[in-house]
Amino acid sequence: MRITAKFLLVLIVTTAGVLGLSAWLRVQREVDLFEEDMRRDAAVVGETLARAVERTWLFEGELAALGLVHDISRDRHITGQLLWLDPPPSARDLAAMPSLERLVALQPGNPLNLRDDRRGALYTFVALRVPGRRRAALQLSESLAAERRYIKSSIRDSVAWAAILLVASGGAATLLGLVFIARPTRRLVDRARRIGAGDLAGRLGLRQRDELGELGRAMDHMSDQLDQARARLADEVAARLAAVDQLRHAERLTTVGKLASGVAHELGTPLNVVAGRAQMIATGELVGDEATESARIIHEQTRRMTAIIRQLLDFARRGVPGPSTRVDLRAGASRISGLLGAMARKAGVTVEVAEGAPIEGIADEGQVEQVLTNLLVNAIQASRPGGHVSVDARQVDAVPPADVGGERRPMASVAVRDEGSGMSEEVAGRVFEPFFTTKDVGEGTGLGLSVAYGIVRDHGGWIAVDSAEGKGSVFTIYLPPVEAAS
Repeated sequence: MRITAKFLLVLIVTTAGVLGLSAWLRVQREVDLFEEDMRRDAAVVGETLARAVERTWLFEGELAALGLVHDISRDRHITGQLLWLDPPPSARDLAAMPSLERLVALQPGNPLNLRDDRRGALYTFVALRVPGRRRAALQLSESLAAERRYIKSSIRDSVAWAAILLVASGGAATLLGLVFIARPTRRLVDRARRIGAGDLAGRLGLRQRDELGELGRAMDHMSDQLDQARARLADEVAARLAAVDQLRHAERLTTVGKLASGVAHELGTPLNVVAGRAQMIATGELVGDEATESARIIHEQTRRMTAIIRQLLDFARRGVPGPSTRVDLRAGASRISGLLGAMARKAGVTVEVAEGAPIEGIADEGQVEQVLTNLLVNAIQASRPGGHVSVDARQVDAVPPADVGGERRPMASVAVRDEGSGMSEEVAGRVFEPFFTTKDVGEGTGLGLSVAYGIVRDHGGWIAVDSAEGKGSVFTIYLPPVEAAS
């Protein structure tokens, strides 16, 4: 309605201005014509009366002529008066009545009309040819009341017609504005709001053949295209999520493959114990309490092997990502270091998790453990025999990197530090790129850190790397703390 109101306001103001100007020009033209007619009629009447006064003066004398002039004044609209034009007027008379100077130059046959709005009269002066040497003139005075009544009547009629035209044009414009502007505009605005809210169903169907109709059809076409694009995007997002899930699971299985040899070694000792004790019981070498004690040992070793296998299977099993919950990052790091214990011992590397209070973050526990496993495996592989890998969880205030954005904020962090050969600045800047690796062929796919970084970013955090050649590397995971979520 606002655009319609503005349109109507401009139209009405413009129309009123045009009608007002037209009425003023028409009234002014009629007033000029009316006054011209008055002047012409006054001049004709003045000449006629002047000739009558001259003849009366010539044949009947001055008194009869003055009587005729007096008789003229009996008309309510015209009054007559005889003026002597000599002696010439004084300076005082000229100052009081400047028109006297024009009267002095008055000649027979050339009437003079003078308008006096202050007195409300039109004066007509006609030179008289009278006997003797003196010069005289006949003055006729006609009231302007008729002209004023005519002007008022013309103004009233012009205003009335202007008002009628203004109301008619304003009503027609209002009706057309409501039908062809306000109603389609309201539908366009409502449709735009629904599109902005994600409702792409339905069509405007504007049939009018103007700019608003064209805009409506363009909006319908845009809505169809957005609906198709949204469907394609949903398919692409679903495919991307499936691919990311498969990639993460593949990376998990790759890690499981690296752990397999260590787990096999870890199972060797309890298997030997179980086999030896079982053989001794079977041959009757152990009887009574000794046999019972051997059975207990076999049971304990079996539980130990079952726990190791279960831990490996739980890590390898494809799981549906769960909701983000409270996760103790320090306890998670301890579990992963235990799982990687065999690999670390085989490589001659010591893994140590710093003790301390629980550090809780908001994340999916299984996915966070996958990230920690990846970082610890990389740290063990980067360390030399006799090396040391440390893990520490803390509550810190950190500034997000540029690709994350934001101000300094409290975060829950886990730092994995190794004493390997480190990386150059160029390599450290590319470690999270997919398929980038510095390992030998067959030892890595280049996807581990990329997948880990994607998991952490999905949780609203990030991974920072601090490394220098010959000084080892530190990979730090930052996750939203429990306090930020609450």
